[in-house]
Amino acid sequence: MFFKKNPLSFLLAFTKQYADIVFLVDSSETMGSSNSEEVKKFIAQIIEKLDVGRNKYQIGFAQYSGKGQVEFLLNTYETKEDVLNHIRSNITFMGGPLQTGEALKFLQETYFIEESGSRFKQGTPQFSVVVISAKSEDDVKEAAKVLKDTGIKVVTVGILNSDLEEMETVSTSSLVYQVNDTQNLNQLHKSILDIFEAPVQQQYDVAVDTEVPAVCSSASVADIAFLVDESSSIGHRNFHLIRTFLLMIISALDISRDNVRVALVLYSDKPRLEFSLDTFEEKSEVLNYLTKLPYRGGKTRTGAAIDFLREKVFIKKKGSRKGEGVQQLAVVITDGQSLDNFTEPASNLRRRGVTVYAVGIQNTSSIGQLYKIASHPPRKHVTNLESFLQLSNIEWIIKKRLCNEIVSQTFAVPVRCKETEEADIYFLIDGSGSINPDDFRDMKVFMNELIDMFQVGTDRVRFGVVQYGSNPKTEFEINQYNTVAQLKEAIKVIKQLGGGTQTGDALTYMQSLFKKAVRDHVPQFLIIITDGKSQDPVTKAAEELREGGIVIYAIGVKSAVQKELEDIAGTKDRMFFVNDFDSLKLIKHDIARDICSPEACKNLKADIILLIDSSKSMDQVQFDHIKQFIELIVNRSDIGAEKVQIGLLQFSSDPKEEFPLNRYNNKANLRKAISLMRQMKKGRKIGKALDFASPYFDMSKGGRPGVKQYLIMVTDACGTQEADLVFLIDGSRSISVRNFSAMKAFMKEIVDSLVIAQDKVRIGVAQFSKDPRKEFYLNELYNDIAIKEKIDKIAQLKTTTFTGKALRFVKSFFEPANGGRKNTGVLQSLIVITDGKSNDSVDEAAIDLRNDGIQVFAIGIGTPNLFELLRIAGDARRVYVVENFEGLQTIKRKIVTEICEPGDLPSQECNIDISVGVDISERTGSPSAFRLKQKMQTYLPWLMQQMGPMINVSCSLAFPITIRFRYQVFARNGKSLFDSDFEPYNDEIIKKFLAVQTMEDTYLNIGFLESFWDKSLSLASAKVKVLLIFTDGPDDSVEMLKTTVDVLRRKARQIQNIPSLESEVIGFNTFCFSGLDAFLMIGLENFQEFHELQEIEFGRGFGYREPLLIGNPELPSILWRAFDTIIERECCSVCCKCFGEDGNRGVPGSPGQKDFSFILLSDRAGFISAGNWLNSAVEENSDSLSRKGADGRLEAWVIKDIQAILVRKEKLETRVQRGSMAHEETEDALVQGDQRQVNILEVDKGDTEETRTPTDDDDDDECLGEDGDIGLYGIDGQEGDRGSPGSSGPKGRSGRRGREGPRGQPGERGQPGIRGDSGVPGIDSNIFGSLGPKGNTGQQGEHGVDGVEGEPGENGLIGPEGQRGPPGLKVSSHY
Repeated sequence: MFFKKNPLSFLLAFTKQYADIVFLVDSSETMGSSNSEEVKKFIAQIIEKLDVGRNKYQIGFAQYSGKGQVEFLLNTYETKEDVLNHIRSNITFMGGPLQTGEALKFLQETYFIEESGSRFKQGTPQFSVVVISAKSEDDVKEAAKVLKDTGIKVVTVGILNSDLEEMETVSTSSLVYQVNDTQNLNQLHKSILDIFEAPVQQQYDVAVDTEVPAVCSSASVADIAFLVDESSSIGHRNFHLIRTFLLMIISALDISRDNVRVALVLYSDKPRLEFSLDTFEEKSEVLNYLTKLPYRGGKTRTGAAIDFLREKVFIKKKGSRKGEGVQQLAVVITDGQSLDNFTEPASNLRRRGVTVYAVGIQNTSSIGQLYKIASHPPRKHVTNLESFLQLSNIEWIIKKRLCNEIVSQTFAVPVRCKETEEADIYFLIDGSGSINPDDFRDMKVFMNELIDMFQVGTDRVRFGVVQYGSNPKTEFEINQYNTVAQLKEAIKVIKQLGGGTQTGDALTYMQSLFKKAVRDHVPQFLIIITDGKSQDPVTKAAEELREGGIVIYAIGVKSAVQKELEDIAGTKDRMFFVNDFDSLKLIKHDIARDICSPEACKNLKADIILLIDSSKSMDQVQFDHIKQFIELIVNRSDIGAEKVQIGLLQFSSDPKEEFPLNRYNNKANLRKAISLMRQMKKGRKIGKALDFASPYFDMSKGGRPGVKQYLIMVTDACGTQEADLVFLIDGSRSISVRNFSAMKAFMKEIVDSLVIAQDKVRIGVAQFSKDPRKEFYLNELYNDIAIKEKIDKIAQLKTTTFTGKALRFVKSFFEPANGGRKNTGVLQSLIVITDGKSNDSVDEAAIDLRNDGIQVFAIGIGTPNLFELLRIAGDARRVYVVENFEGLQTIKRKIVTEICEPGDLPSQECNIDISVGVDISERTGSPSAFRLKQKMQTYLPWLMQQMGPMINVSCSLAFPITIRFRYQVFARNGKSLFDSDFEPYNDEIIKKFLAVQTMEDTYLNIGFLESFWDKSLSLASAKVKVLLIFTDGPDDSVEMLKTTVDVLRRKARQIQNIPSLESEVIGFNTFCFSGLDAFLMIGLENFQEFHELQEIEFGRGFGYREPLLIGNPELPSILWRAFDTIIERECCSVCCKCFGEDGNRGVPGSPGQKDFSFILLSDRAGFISAGNWLNSAVEENSDSLSRKGADGRLEAWVIKDIQAILVRKEKLETRVQRGSMAHEETEDALVQGDQRQVNILEVDKGDTEETRTPTDDDDDDECLGEDGDIGLYGIDGQEGDRGSPGSSGPKGRSGRRGREGPRGQPGERGQPGIRGDSGVPGIDSNIFGSLGPKGNTGQQGEHGVDGVEGEPGENGLIGPEGQRGPPGLKVSSHY
């Protein structure tokens, strides 16, 4: 199907892509000439395997030492032979110093540009292979970052004395290869070629497995629409990069019907809905669709596409949950200038409550376009890139921004300014003609929302409004309205003035209003909103207001001049700018906080000592952030000898005074002293630092008796008062001596981050290999120095790996005898570090530890078994994987944070979700199956209703327990035929469920169980999850079913399965570990091998031996006790609960009225009439049915009420079977003999059945004789005539419109159209256009007319003497 829809996408997904590859080779003295030759051979062998050409792989080559040298550019050679010939014959070794940083700058500036042949704008992958022989003499970090930020993938190959850490800094993620000498380079050919030749489908697979920010695990509910530009300027390669980017983003989201929903719209000339918010319920379906996403091309009309989002996507009909309060998000990805107006559509979308993110790529000439699309502030919502290749660099940022937005809105607490008890606040709003009506309404919304944040009242916070255009107008004064409702009503009726923008005049006008409203010691604020430059001066008027003690907040919108806003406010801190009026509401919190915070600290008098951690665990960036934090405290405090005093101390291995409380009494000196503080960068001794800080509150150090005193310690060390922490480290032979030392160093780093003491954090260590060994218990060492010395002395065991045995062993470390304090409520933590798969099972031992209240961290080194780590930890948030032992340092901070700040306490709410299914796998029309299904129609509602009143438990819960049922029917292929969702008991739902169930055969096999998990229980929100199946017996082997159930029992519902932590760490931070809590099976009456079911089910506790059978009258009581046991165990941690004895059975009820059911036996000649009276009785009192049985012979039976009697021919016998659903009775009788006769079977409810041979006198049916002999089978009758066709069913619903196909080939040029009417003449403009380009030289023109003869000029200077002429002719004279 996919290939037919989009053959180009199909081909792209499974073919390789070409690339631009530049080799940058170290040619320094450390490389040496002979090694340089080997490197050239290595590179030549790689190139020989590539398909080199102008539209294929392009190759560039450079070498470097002190500087870079061009050998050939990407567009120098078009054939592989020319490339190889140059490498083998024309490259001369350079020698000199090694400066890799400079070479990387040279590489970017010289090779990865269009002039050198780079195809980065077309989306062609860009690679650089850097061959290094030693550590660089210059810094590489900045140059490498710039190179990678442009979208270039950097592969590093290290030889000789290369530095691994530096190579990792230079390379992209894990593209690092290191060998001891050049002879081993041949080992790397295939690995490097695989990087270049990765097919598109493999790239998609990698995209789905990218890292996920930790915050995304909490980003659980949102509606997100992606709007993607597919115009012709993008091209197929770049669109592939967009597909990959979308896969990265969406794979990080928790997609399901009740969590995150996503929609996708592609647009060019017009928008096309690919899928709406309610199209897909599972992430895998979305990801699969994205890999097949078509590309069409066209022109860019962003405005129409944004309108489409608002009108056709973010609506309830298409799955939007805005009405339920769910956050609405849009991500717009575009590469060019829109041909239509997008400003107003974007504003309307934001007004609808949609938060908009804009990503602009490549051809976006002005970032201003993105600012007008995106929500405020732009720094959070706008991303601009030079190339589509950079999309892979920002996927982390976009994922984090989206998830942060979801979390911040989900857990947002309305801000109210309780600290400001009194204030006078005026709004001064621009009502000039440049503001359209929608924008004016946005201003009124902003004022209303800001008013809501204050305590309004006559003696509290008061508001007034002045509007201005060409002239100011008082809408209402500050003492006019004293309630929020009155203020909002007054704002509602404000009409826009129009006119010019005389801001200076309006500011002057405000002075008299503030003077009139002044109250003693009550602060006054002015909030001015304008959209343009003032037509009169503002500086002097604003300055006079501020000198009068009025604090001004200046808010500019659209075309407002930011310099003018700063002049009005008097400081940048109170100047705000937004791109559109609908964004005003997004800055209200900033303004409210600023108004509130000075009031909160106005009368504060306190002594504050700041104790700052400056140990080596803090990097420079963190230390700088701490200094900024201290400055913020200073700026927000009222500093002075009689107000707030601040002292500063720092500590590492030793503490140090920076300044005491009484040294500085103004902010300027404090800020200067803070800026001069330098980090100490040694160890960390918190206890010593706390002792050092204590005397600094004494009077001798500036402390003031009777004043509140605060010690604020800033550190990345653990703040937990008490914890028991045990390390369980792998000492098997697979771990080298160096790596074992790295593991010990990691433990010491953790110890340095904790406050070690007998009454604070205790440490224990155990090592394991084939057998575990105690290194020291929790109660042996109580200071960090002794613990680290003991760790240094640990000797490695060096045998095989038995992790399960070690987990059982280490449990004893947490016992009170060995220093464990679990009985006193102290946090219990175990850190397991291993590099390989265990040779024994870890499941039972790990569960035992976790059930004992121990939180387990599992750290895997290299390529361990991730699922084994998950089974050890029990929660993917505590699973970490690092590439090597050195990578342990990258996760230290996260481990310490988890120990210090354990997750949320267990919920005090406990509910139970029960998924119900029925397995009747005989033929739907068979008599026994039909009878069972008929029986379930009455029995199931009655049984479920008994479970409704629930359950008193032994522990205290915040809310009553509720039980919800979800009824589902699945076809054999796993397709859902009926799904009720989880709801309390509902009789109508059960009837609908059984109506579908009776028409479908179901099978208790692996697929049946997995369907219930995947499409029901994995989505359950309750704490307790139970699967309840009514079954006529297993349809798979018991062993296979047991294995499947065991998987479901431990199964984790995957929210996002993407790595987290730093670059080297692959941590699965995104599971919600919540498997099945109980699996109960109720045997139907025709299934007697109940012991098989007992082998499969679990969770019933000590009552597991009691059979759950339909035929058991005690079933409701047994089932109720089972649910009670499950809830006690899961919600109250009570594993055993005693019940009273069952009461005596009640007195039987009085017999009902006699009722009859009839059945007619058939002979081989067909059905034989038993007389009109029987036919009449069957017609009036029962439902009759006849059909061919499983053996092809005819059967007949009559059902009356809940009685069923069946007669079947089985070989030479006739079997008569009666079942009573009311009394759970079944009776069989074999009928034998040669008589061919009609037998009438009469059944009295509650009585035994009687049969008789009918006589000629059959009109009298009131008395019955003795049973007669039963005759032989009759001859099968002829097949009856086909019945008339049934009426047509209702017309089905229309399917979803298919996606639009790819753009077709251009058609032939059409005939010229009729000439249009002349256009309206344009208006003359006095604005000259820009100077056009210089034209080509024209042809020489014709000679012009001779001009007027000029006047004679002045005599010139005497010229030089001329040459002597030739002799003249001789003339003779005659006289």
